[in-house]
Formats: sequence, structure tokens, C-alpha cells
Amino acid sequence: QKQIEKLFAKYHHQSRMLAQQKVTQKLIQNGFDQQHFQPLIKAYLADFDQDEQQAAEWENLDREAQKLADRYSQYTGWDFTRRFKTALYRRGFDGDLINQWLSKNNK
Repeated sequence: QKQIEKLFAKYHHQSRMLAQQKVTQKLIQNGFDQQHFQPLIKAYLADFDQDEQQAAEWENLDREAQKLADRYSQYTGWDFTRRFKTALYRRGFDGDLINQWLSKNNK
């Protein structure tokens, strides 16, 4: 349980899905059986308030989106949107959140 908490603290800047994948991968590398730690991960994630999780996910998305918007600023229109969305999908963010960020920031 403590190791799960440490790993989630380490990956707190990642999207929730990507953090969960990395924690699972790290625990498997350390020799833990997936049947034993998977319920612990679900219990750990269930302890968080839904609003708190969404706020953290939005903050992480906003930080990553700002970086990517700067990186892809030389592109415009559809080319920018395609590259931007692809990069955020790769980082594990939800498509609805990405579209919401794009509409909010008029990109």
C-alpha cells in the first residue's frame, strides 16, 4: 500500500490513466503479482474525491497543453489541431478534456 502511494505521488504530474499504467508496470517490475495489487490500486483511486480528481486532471492537462501549444505554434488550423491532439492522446488525456481546453483557449 505504501509503495502504491509513493508511486502515485511520483507520477502525480501525469494523466491519471498514464500514472496508473506506470504504477502497474513498476509494481510488476518489482515482482509483485497483479492479482494482489490491482485491488489496492482501485481502492487507492476510489479514496479520492471525484471533483478533486477532475481538478488535478485539468491542471495536468492545462500544463501539458500550454507546453504543446508553444511547441506547435508554427502550425495553424487543422495541422496544429491534429498534432496537438495526437500529442495529448499519447500522454493519456481524454479527448473531451482536450476539446474543452481547445475551445476555452481558442486555439
